[in-house]
Amino acid sequence: MDEAITAEVDVAAVHEHLGRRAIVVLRDGAPPESHPLPHGAMWVVGRGVGCELLIDDPTISRRHAILHVGTHVEIEDLGSVNSTRVREPLEGSADSSSVELVERQILGRERLQPGAIVLLGAVSLVVQTFVPVERPRAIFPHGYFEACVEKECARARRSRGSFAIARIALEGTVRTRDAERALVRATRSCDVLGTYGPNEWEVLLVDADQGQIAEIAALFEVRLAALGVRTRVVVVRYPEDGRDPESLLARAGEALRGELPEGRLPRVVVLEDAAMKRLYRVVERVADSDISVLLVGETGVGKDVVAEALHGLSPRKSCPFLRLNCAALTESLLESELFGHERGAFTGATQTKPGLLETAHGGTVFLDEVGELPPTLQAKLLRALEEGQVRRVGGLRPIAIDVRFVAATNRDLKAEVARGAFRSDLFFRLAGVTFAIPPLRDRPAEILPLARAFLRDLAARRGRPTPVLTEAAAMLVQRYAWPGNIRELRNAMERAMLLANGSVIDEDDLPVEKMGAGWPMRATEPPVARADDLKAQLHEEERKRVLGALEACGGNQTQAARRLGIARGTLIARLEAFGVPRPRKN
Repeated sequence: MDEAITAEVDVAAVHEHLGRRAIVVLRDGAPPESHPLPHGAMWVVGRGVGCELLIDDPTISRRHAILHVGTHVEIEDLGSVNSTRVREPLEGSADSSSVELVERQILGRERLQPGAIVLLGAVSLVVQTFVPVERPRAIFPHGYFEACVEKECARARRSRGSFAIARIALEGTVRTRDAERALVRATRSCDVLGTYGPNEWEVLLVDADQGQIAEIAALFEVRLAALGVRTRVVVVRYPEDGRDPESLLARAGEALRGELPEGRLPRVVVLEDAAMKRLYRVVERVADSDISVLLVGETGVGKDVVAEALHGLSPRKSCPFLRLNCAALTESLLESELFGHERGAFTGATQTKPGLLETAHGGTVFLDEVGELPPTLQAKLLRALEEGQVRRVGGLRPIAIDVRFVAATNRDLKAEVARGAFRSDLFFRLAGVTFAIPPLRDRPAEILPLARAFLRDLAARRGRPTPVLTEAAAMLVQRYAWPGNIRELRNAMERAMLLANGSVIDEDDLPVEKMGAGWPMRATEPPVARADDLKAQLHEEERKRVLGALEACGGNQTQAARRLGIARGTLIARLEAFGVPRPRKN
């Protein structure tokens, strides 16, 4: 878990906060106002600018009182003119509606009893606790969960929003029903729960900020600890840890098992495809120079593997290789990370910090998702490329650097230049040499070797014998188009190892809903399949599978998408790609 999650958790506060609290403001002649009270908040109440709970009423002081929200809610008077008072039931009364309330003045800081009414001048405040009613919740299979993540990625891209995925693993013996009941109680009604494997679950946390994520993760641990089992919870976020389902799910699995501190794929390189062999021969020649390199290709094709190969084959291999995800940081943080800052350059800059371009002196800087760079930083990066020097944020003098730039993107940067979203001069400086890495579906000869290499690597990390793919499973793996490329393939192999019974992986251990286990097998296979022929066949078989699912569901797109294990938006996009008119409602 990251720093926010591993902070010490007040167990009592977590249990108390299983109910959601709100403060209701009551004033004569005005409708009630309700404001959520987040756990850990310290709200100043008053009519002055800057108060967290601003109440425009002349009987209230500018800074009247403070609400402290923790295990309990407490009120603290700040020396107000009209004082702070509380009406509460007599001590020992359980039901405030059946007894007379007693009014008294608050002196200093005091805990509010259940049913208490706070009086600030002529305004009344009531703290309400909403305890969620436990209702039956669905625990979805992994295929449907992945489709939900895909849909959420698309929504977040449109709205520039964020969300998170939690992975939970239990060590010990526990009834699945008890564990899932505990998970349901710890999540919100908008969250999506899925089963990943034996004693492993996944949760899609929609519209959750940093504080809510930490709180929910803490609730997972508290609820599951009560079952007497060891719990491990990790959280990954969009877009910091990935911008597509395959990247996010891979990062979650790696973080859960502590395999890759930086969240990168294992360095499994398989060169069976003729185009990839040619590409790596050119990589070897280019690596010896200092020319900038641009790597383009779909998400998950292995652009980072090629970037590391360029560094490892270069004279700079003994110097740093630094990777920066341009999509994971805000503009201000990205500038500070790239160029560094002087002490006092901004709030929180308590000491001077060299930038990555400085610390990578003599080595290689890998700019992943460079197409996400904001325009202002594009100009500064261009200057660093042209002048070979940087200026720290808040600095007065330039600092010379000697680095080799390798950039990667899954965007069409030429199209971005044409619409004015990316600087043409920066594009030409970065694209000294451009390598287009083909998707895995265009490298069919590498699919099975990569799958087996991943199984060997994953098994070795767990101290297990390498499982074997049955003929049916191997055929399914070979025929699937792998839209998430190498990263999706590794995710599928990792989960298949969890589900497999013994040392054999059968097709039932794979996501058959998505991969199309029902595709007809050819009677004879040619000795060597041309990439174009295989691609056309995969396209046609995928078309038949989609139309078959739609027909089986009576034209219902939502049910068909669920049957296929994809998002409804993906289904619609595929129907359009196949030239199939969408079913119309009668």
